[in-house]
Amino acid sequence: MVLGEVEGCIESFPKVSAAQAQLVTDPMAGPMVVAKVVMKDKASADAEAIIDFCARKLAPYKVPRRIEFCESL
Repeated sequence: MVLGEVEGCIESFPKVSAAQAQLVTDPMAGPMVVAKVVMKDKASADAEAIIDFCARKLAPYKVPRRIEFCESL
């Protein structure tokens, strides 16, 4: 999987400044994409909005299952 494609998709979300995607393995769910996201100045969005945005643009296995918001990457 090319994580840069996932990061590019998330960064095209209007309120996102930067994103970093990684592949993690959950013991119950198996491999999944988790993304760290930095929002633009004072912008807010919920994780579900970003996940739904990605689901419309990416193959299902590339869609992040979890979004973690942070101040910087």
